Amino acid sequence: MKGTNNLDNSNKSDGIDKGISRREFLKKAGVAIGGAAIGSTPILSACGNIITSTNVGSSSVPANSPPKPKTITLHPPTPKTAATSPVTTISETAPAPNTTPVTPVPNGNPFNGSVILGRPADISIGGSFLSAVNTDIYIEYGETSGDYNTQTAICSLQSNQPLQIDINNLQANTQYFYRVCHRIAGASSFSAGTESSFHTQRAPGSKFNFGVQGDSHPERTTTMFNPDLYKLTMANVKKTNPDFYFAMGDDFNIDPMILKNQLSAQNVNALYSNQREFLGVVGNSAPIFLVNGNHEQAARYLLDGTANNAAVFAGQARSKYYSLPVPDGFYTGDTEQVPFIGPLRDYYAWTWGDALFVLIDFYWHSPVAVDNVAGNETTRTQNMW
Repeated sequence: MKGTNNLDNSNKSDGIDKGISRREFLKKAGVAIGGAAIGSTPILSACGNIITSTNVGSSSVPANSPPKPKTITLHPPTPKTAATSPVTTISETAPAPNTTPVTPVPNGNPFNGSVILGRPADISIGGSFLSAVNTDIYIEYGETSGDYNTQTAICSLQSNQPLQIDINNLQANTQYFYRVCHRIAGASSFSAGTESSFHTQRAPGSKFNFGVQGDSHPERTTTMFNPDLYKLTMANVKKTNPDFYFAMGDDFNIDPMILKNQLSAQNVNALYSNQREFLGVVGNSAPIFLVNGNHEQAARYLLDGTANNAAVFAGQARSKYYSLPVPDGFYTGDTEQVPFIGPLRDYYAWTWGDALFVLIDFYWHSPVAVDNVAGNETTRTQNMW
């Protein structure tokens, strides 16, 4: 990856390092701000700029290992207590062969909902599925486009309640093609959804693309955000076939809610749900990784021992609507359990090809406000990282 580490000392005064803002650090490190970058291909920014980045690694890819049995794991439900995650899940076992009859639809019949993939690994991948109406779904998948030789069990989506599904026992270093087969609850037959694809962990020496964006700020419709341009940006990203995509923070700004006394779990959930319209353009084929920014206010200093505060609302929503990693043998990261949230899923690391990816989060681990105090978007604190 191309970047720079020549961070200067312009923020020092009288020998005291005052630190730099997250935005300034990312700029100095060569990371895209306010738009998207992927591979070595220019991508139209949501702010109207052209931004570029670099590919990672290159060489031949080893042959796939012998086939393994394929199953799906749907996590069992857990009571929502002070120590558990807000993720909505169920427990089922999938049949190995594709046995459920479906009448194929030419070119696919799009699933009336959103799919956001997440936490890709060597032999597994996760996904978050959301629909506005009660819907039955199952997933068909295979290693050849149009040939889906494995399927999951049938799962029931409740309206506006995301369901997270993990598919396990895949082959490493392999591209998979899948489609969501769906029917409105109570209907007799399924429709076959549009085909998408994903890739499991690349082998050392492999060449691949990934994408990065930051500061999309969908709430700033009068100053910097254009929804049509944002969707166009995501469509351009998708064309480059990234293995995964990073949202580097300030994509879920809850400061205006705090300022206007409109903070609630419902409003924060809506903020995270609404981003799926945009991130889902690429997220149905490129797993999404979220990084907290200062405006997410997923910050330790806001915790007050109750479930009714900004930090808890943000921590719950990001885990509810997106499939984010926890330490599991493939990912390393934060093992802390926070009351009313469960696993934070805030910092983690993994390898892909020749690259080591490390996502950091200092907001959850600071006892004081970093960059700005919740509800105040204009005044910076002295606590710069």
